[in-house]
Amino acid sequence: MAKLQMDTLRPLRNLITQRYTTPNPPHKHVHWELIIFENGITENKVNDIVYKNTGRGDVFLLGPNHIHSIRFLTEPNTHWDIYYSEEDLKSICNLLDENLFERACATPPICFKLPLRLVDSVFSELSELEVLCSLTELNDIKTTQTHQRFANSILHYILGLYMKEEWCKNDKIPRWFYDIVHELQKPETFSKRISDVVNMSNYSHAQFSKIFKKFTNMSLIDYIVNLRLDYAAQLLRTTNTSALEISSFVGYDSFSFFIKIFKKRYGVTPLQFRKLPDFLPPKT
Repeated sequence: MAKLQMDTLRPLRNLITQRYTTPNPPHKHVHWELIIFENGITENKVNDIVYKNTGRGDVFLLGPNHIHSIRFLTEPNTHWDIYYSEEDLKSICNLLDENLFERACATPPICFKLPLRLVDSVFSELSELEVLCSLTELNDIKTTQTHQRFANSILHYILGLYMKEEWCKNDKIPRWFYDIVHELQKPETFSKRISDVVNMSNYSHAQFSKIFKKFTNMSLIDYIVNLRLDYAAQLLRTTNTSALEISSFVGYDSFSFFIKIFKKRYGVTPLQFRKLPDFLPPKT
């Protein structure tokens, strides 16, 4: 980055993202920056707010109104900067929430930690984008604009994760319940007996059924049946596995019962469903 003033930093025209291994004294930005910390422990300061122990996966969205400094607490220490125009930022924010850009301009800034399962993939994308930028001539405006669109897609994705996290903070559904429902999406789980599913919680069958109804507005049995039948329909459409085998695979030992509930949902038997030329939506 070329230094214009003692406290103002401006990226080069074709520099869209860069990996840094140096700390930063207090400074401002001409453009918006998405900063993602990769390695090491850092003291990150934004508008006199100190974020101690900033580390891997921590994200900050900073603009011209944010005074920023980075002090390394451990080394080696690396972080990524990704640069955006205000016009691009506003456009992306408005796609997610009409008040998000106003929130981005405020103090404290937008900041959160990426889910650990996603950190490596984000850094991999940034590494590839940095290579693409390094191979681009300064006057190659068309290619640079294409690279910026790649960077914009990363910002859209990360701000979407931020919005989801903020929504979850205000959500009244407990984390343990989400964990069970997440586990329920797996065929090896929803094909189990209902009692085995209930045992994943610390509640009795009656208690868990009541909690499930409260949070989803549907019964536990109906939810599991929908998962089973949706997956059975998918297998019928995409594999040559017999309907009998699919019945057993999704948790039904009685083939006749499987046919009955499948027909109730889709209006046709499993074999008839497989022969239909187009997807048939479930009955409403």
